[in-house]
Amino acid sequence: MEMNSAKILQRERKTLFFLSMFIGLLFISRSLDNDIWFLLSHGRYVVQYGWPTTDPLSMHEGLDFVMQQWLSAVIFWESYVIGGESGPLAVVYIVSTAIIYAYYRLLRLVAQGNRSIAIVMTALIMIIICPLFMVTRPQIFSLLIFILTVYLLEKSTKSITRPRYLAFFLLSVLLINLHAAMWPLMAILVLPYLVEKIVRLDKKGWFLHQIETPWRSYALLLFIILAAGLLNPYGIDAMTYTSHSYGVSLINTMVTEMHPLTFDNILGKIAFALMGFLMILFSKEKFPLHVVLLSLGMIVLALSASRSFSLFMTLGLIPVAYYFRHWQGMPEANTTNIKVNKRFCIIMMVLILATYGYELYHAREAMLHSLEQVPLLIKISSVLITILVGIIELRYGKLRQVRSIPIRLLILCTVVLTMTSLTSLLGFTKPEAPIAKQAVDYILANESKSEITVWTGYAPGDYAEFRGLRPYIDPRAEVYLKVNNHKKDILQEYRDLEAAAIPYQEFLSYYNFDYLLTEKGNLLYTYLKEDPDYELVLEYDGKSFGQDSSVRLYKPITK
Repeated sequence: MEMNSAKILQRERKTLFFLSMFIGLLFISRSLDNDIWFLLSHGRYVVQYGWPTTDPLSMHEGLDFVMQQWLSAVIFWESYVIGGESGPLAVVYIVSTAIIYAYYRLLRLVAQGNRSIAIVMTALIMIIICPLFMVTRPQIFSLLIFILTVYLLEKSTKSITRPRYLAFFLLSVLLINLHAAMWPLMAILVLPYLVEKIVRLDKKGWFLHQIETPWRSYALLLFIILAAGLLNPYGIDAMTYTSHSYGVSLINTMVTEMHPLTFDNILGKIAFALMGFLMILFSKEKFPLHVVLLSLGMIVLALSASRSFSLFMTLGLIPVAYYFRHWQGMPEANTTNIKVNKRFCIIMMVLILATYGYELYHAREAMLHSLEQVPLLIKISSVLITILVGIIELRYGKLRQVRSIPIRLLILCTVVLTMTSLTSLLGFTKPEAPIAKQAVDYILANESKSEITVWTGYAPGDYAEFRGLRPYIDPRAEVYLKVNNHKKDILQEYRDLEAAAIPYQEFLSYYNFDYLLTEKGNLLYTYLKEDPDYELVLEYDGKSFGQDSSVRLYKPITK
């Protein structure tokens, strides 16, 4: 029995509306985050040697070390082994897709089954989140786990079943090994639900009360989460990693993502506008206490450090879904009596196809070069998917009602060109090469030593480590705090050098560097050029975090 046109159209609209929430995936950056290089080094080391207890990467010996992201590092490393630099990016896309769907399910649950508001909110929020936070870092795994945690908590407002206890246990084990620094937040997410159960502010008419789960069940849940945290290679050290690695004034000053949100940047403007919007909603309607507390907690995190902006944008905006739970979307127009002008359709299709073809013709060299970089399997998959969609549409969709051969041919050409250009995008943008690459290549080509010690600034150090060099410092700021490594406050020493608080000659006398890889902005970049004890062996311009920069590679002159 054939489906009538109205049902087909309704089904297509619902499908397109559902798929629209994944539009944020188009905005994910195809550049590798700078932290990926030490993560790949970590993953490679764990696969080859197991879990280290002293830092295996830098030039400093005997630094006590907790690899708090070891499982994330292994995942990224194995993906890199399989797919090169595209491997970790593929992981980002897969996890991002899971985050989007999990967030949609959470919002739909909070909105009491309202599919429309859940899809609209997911689409809008992920357009902001994906380009900024869906990157090759462990935060993608922790964000997914936090969304799943809150989803399970929302499902458990009446009781916590044994399968859900098991799910919480597994999520805690995963989080402590994927991203131990964020693990304490999982237990904190339980507190709003426990507080609503114990503190009955609904009796004063201030909030709604939804929690029927006994407080003992939440106490047991906290115990299970804490017990599961012990299942990691570093035990208590990983569980308490946050307490002695974050909130340090030196890190808060040096690391941009630890800066608080302000009106000076776009994130701050968006966050403060949304916070104001939430306050208006809170004043207009009564909310369940746990929803308000969860949102306020995410606001505090976002205000304290910009890295928590993603948590505010996801978990902090849950009250919006609750407030608009009765919204049913825009009314649909009646399309049953619409007539199609075939001549007009042909003219418009020709114009669209001509414009599209003209643009593609002028970009043909770049597109063909891009297609060459796309793996054969993806090319074949794209062709098969196109053919499959075409067959389904011709058999069951609106195209089967189109009798005009010219219109069918024009639609076919448009689909082929679109799929070709979209497939080419998969290889169009190669990840930006680290600015230190040329200098590292030079060192490795001109040195035969098994261990080469190199002074690097904060950012380029991890790429040098990935290539087998032993740098002075790298972006793992907390590793170079004495409170963690129990040996030396290297981060403070680096800060003093860059601030000229100590003479650079005195600093260099402490170490025996084989090379000094300096970047524009480093103190040594300028001073060593005039120092007769150092030879400039390489100088070049490049891009660092999308900005123009330059590198000077120096070598001590042996006397």
